[in-house]
Amino acid sequence: MRRWALASVAGAAMAAPLARADAAPADSDQPEERAGLPLTGGARWSQRAARLAEGAPAPVIDGRLDDEAWAQVEPIADFTQVEPLQGAAPTERTEARIVYTADALYIAIRCFDSAPEGVLARQMRRDASLNADDRVRVSIDPFLTRRDGYFFELGPAGGKFDGLIENNREIRGDWDGIWDGRATIDDAGWSAEIRVPMKTIAFNPDNESWGLNIERVIQRKRETVRWATPTRSSNLSRISDAGRVEGLTDLRQGIGLDVKPTLAYNIEADEGSSNLKPSLDMFYRITPNVTAVITLNTDFAEAEVDERRVNLTRFPLFFPEKRDFFLEDAGIFEFGGVRRSPKPYFSRRIGLVGGQPQDILAGMKVTGRTDDWTFGVLDVQMKDDPVLGDKNLAVARARYSISDDAGVGFIATNGDPATTGDNTVVGVDFDFLNPSLSGGENALSANAFYMQSWTSGSDAPDGGDGASFGGRIEYPNDDWSFQLGGNQTDAGFNPALGFVSRRADREYFGNLRKRWRPTDSAIRRIDLNARFGVNTDLDNTTVSSDLQTPELEIENNAGDRIRAVYSPQRERLFEDFEIFDGVVIPPGAYDFDRYGVSVNTSSNRPLAASMGVTLGDFYDGTRTDYETGLTWRPSSRVNVDLEYIQNEVDLPQGEFTTHIGRGRLDIAFSPRVSWSNLVQYDNVSDSLGLNSRLRWIVQPGNDIFIVLNQGFQLDDQSTQEDTTDITIKVGWTFRF
Repeated sequence: MRRWALASVAGAAMAAPLARADAAPADSDQPEERAGLPLTGGARWSQRAARLAEGAPAPVIDGRLDDEAWAQVEPIADFTQVEPLQGAAPTERTEARIVYTADALYIAIRCFDSAPEGVLARQMRRDASLNADDRVRVSIDPFLTRRDGYFFELGPAGGKFDGLIENNREIRGDWDGIWDGRATIDDAGWSAEIRVPMKTIAFNPDNESWGLNIERVIQRKRETVRWATPTRSSNLSRISDAGRVEGLTDLRQGIGLDVKPTLAYNIEADEGSSNLKPSLDMFYRITPNVTAVITLNTDFAEAEVDERRVNLTRFPLFFPEKRDFFLEDAGIFEFGGVRRSPKPYFSRRIGLVGGQPQDILAGMKVTGRTDDWTFGVLDVQMKDDPVLGDKNLAVARARYSISDDAGVGFIATNGDPATTGDNTVVGVDFDFLNPSLSGGENALSANAFYMQSWTSGSDAPDGGDGASFGGRIEYPNDDWSFQLGGNQTDAGFNPALGFVSRRADREYFGNLRKRWRPTDSAIRRIDLNARFGVNTDLDNTTVSSDLQTPELEIENNAGDRIRAVYSPQRERLFEDFEIFDGVVIPPGAYDFDRYGVSVNTSSNRPLAASMGVTLGDFYDGTRTDYETGLTWRPSSRVNVDLEYIQNEVDLPQGEFTTHIGRGRLDIAFSPRVSWSNLVQYDNVSDSLGLNSRLRWIVQPGNDIFIVLNQGFQLDDQSTQEDTTDITIKVGWTFRF
């Protein structure tokens, strides 16, 4: 068996005094429209950070801006509306201040509000969505790469969210950094304080200038104001549009070592067994921009469970990764702009075989960024399995920046986690991103890739040797937006560590959207879309097609949305397809039309609802799908979500109805103590499952989890307990 071992990897290292401002409405001397704003970040938006004198008290992170440090620095005050009126003056004033010490960066944001009782503060829980709340957002680019950075979000109830900004286009919100943030509401509006330790972020100590952007959302008005590049075609994930914070000198990161031992006690009540499992995670910055992560005897007990879905297609479903070790710097391993298929590397292939968890003995990951290179190496040793044997799984990824807008990359994977055989995939890719064409606000991006697989000693399709290649071009802008792409996957292409939904397949896809924004109207936007997806075999015979033409969506100023779509489809079956137990659709070509309409009420309201129905032909019969949801936010401490999905299928070969019910109850006792509950039922497995997680963040980086997984098997006569699994897990971070 081929085996890759990780070697040690090293790389090159990639204010004036001001009296405290009183509460006030938006500046009266600001112009109604701010014409002629530069459309890229840089000198137009620059702020010098104030360094606290040695021994001077640092701000206390309590959400109250009464610390002496804040009174001595000049604020960032030139925010501009992005929504609903691009370029207009904000309706409420916002001020941000920045100070730092050798060990931490501090950011204070004062959100003045002429109607503080209207501030929406409904989410207190860590890592929950803040989209229904007022909120402030901060992006930081410590290396000034104009590609990658960090994202921090804070709401007035204390809810926190963070993520990694990757490749100048995506915020990967599964990253959990160690930082602190608090907020308070008062008679002048609300205020937020954020502290980001230098040990939490990677930076070049010789670089005194960082990328920075700040954004505020006034949710009841659905108004967004931003400091740098305040245009609709930009956002905080476009780190190339950020402004600058200057003067960051003499920063300390320690030796760059985090050690996090974890102890998990697990009880399997249905089996009458229990075990104590220690594990260890270590994070070490080899250089300021190269990080090594080691995990030993890894435990994922606190990871969220997947949402249940019913599969009425012939192809496998794609589920996102939720385990922390694989989420850290996951964007570095993304390849070719591929969202789902064909992916050369999909981390859920590691530690999960046939849906069942497999023990990981040890794993090591080294990732880094320099001025021109981004790279990552991952190696995982699985526990010896009596059927699969000794498995070592590895991935290597590198990208070289040809210019500020373009790069070429390489990926290689080795190992087959699910069979006794072996597998290797090698690929190259190209990416292009022009954040603003000709100095304007229009962006253009493109990707292309080629991969080859080799397989030995397994039952892979057609021997497991084959290629896949493809590409896409995107113009993701507010007024007009389009995407066009395609790929081909050989019958034998087998990414054992990746994900591919169809083999012997050519896929073509695209969409075109026109957006209108009426003025002086109750309508916020009107979107008219045309989408298509076509799959053929390698002889260009159409296997399936799905057109959504037209697709119309209308949103009002309150945030309510209605969507209607017409979708002609085609499916060609070359063999029997058992769509449901005992219901078999024979081979043939099937053309059918489907129609859909959905309504979503605004998340601004404490009670929000969604309803949708899609109906029409389905193969040689009919199908009607219903989906409904209800969200209730009575306070910042309690959030309730209910969802129900039903598929009614009537075919000449038989009829059946599937049901999925889902309920969430999240209770936040404080921003650091929360209790999350998810109950799910489906009538395909006839099972009911409960996932209950109590999390106590003793302080950032130190967590206690109590997790209950309870399953019930249901039938017409009885309900029986299926599984009962209880885990108590304690993890503590030590920083050096």
